[in-house]
This record gives sequence, C-alpha cells and structure tokens, in this order.
Amino acid sequence: LEKESAYQKLCLEYPAHFKLSPGAVNLFDFLVRKNIPHTIASGSDKNNMDFFAQHLNLAQWFNVEKIVYDNHLRPGKPFPDIYLEAAKNIGILPEKCIVVEDSIAGLEAAHRASIGRIIALGPEKRHKFLLKLPCVCQVIESLQEFPLSLFP
Repeated sequence: LEKESAYQKLCLEYPAHFKLSPGAVNLFDFLVRKNIPHTIASGSDKNNMDFFAQHLNLAQWFNVEKIVYDNHLRPGKPFPDIYLEAAKNIGILPEKCIVVEDSIAGLEAAHRASIGRIIALGPEKRHKFLLKLPCVCQVIESLQEFPLSLFP
C-alpha cells in the first residue's frame, strides 16, 4: 500500500507523464462510438483502479462498475478468473472476446479463459518471443497499432 501511495503521489506531481498510453484515447473513442462492449481486467487493487479511473477520467469510456480488479477474493493472473469475470460483466462469451495484454501472466490467464483473440502488447525487441507463444495471435507495440479492422 505504501508503494502504491508513493506511485500515485508521483503521478500527480508529474502530470505531463501521467497519461493514457499512445493510441488509448482513439481506441476507447472507437469502442464507444461503435457501441462495442469493453472493460478493463486489471491485476491492480480497487484503490489503484479508483485512482486511475478518477485521474484518467476512465468513466468517459468505461462503465466503472464493470471494471474487474484484484479484489483479493479470486486468484490473480495467470489464473483465468479475472478474464472470465470481465467477459461475464460485458455479456460476451470469452471465445468472442479480444484481450490486449502486456504481461506473460496475463497472456496465460487470457489463454486459460479461452479468450478468442489475444493480442500481446510489448516493445519491438520482445515481438519475436511473444509471437512464439501459442496463445498470441498478434503483437503490437502500442495501442496505436490496434487493428480496428477486427470490428466490422
């Protein structure tokens, strides 16, 4: 909790660096405009998710009640529970979901949840490694590269 508080304080002290990742706003705007069900499945706890939701104004794109976070009641990633709950929250079968994930544990969790399309997010130097993982369909370096063409 102390580490999280210190991180949150740093975020607020350096607002120029505390922002959504490149491409996030365009992707989120697209999902909202096209009425595509979406949510966040995060390994962060409620305190952290509330902080980010408030300071990054996530409610303009997400129903914050449907965001799934580490509630300390279900096993965390790499267990599939968080993705299964997220899919249920948005009313989509896991096999029909798309997950963008930046951690190995998260990729494994998405795979175990039978997510239909798993996109790994990582730096170019890790692309070859990530593409070798059997569950990964595609690797992108930033959300700017997210293939909007996946949605007709």
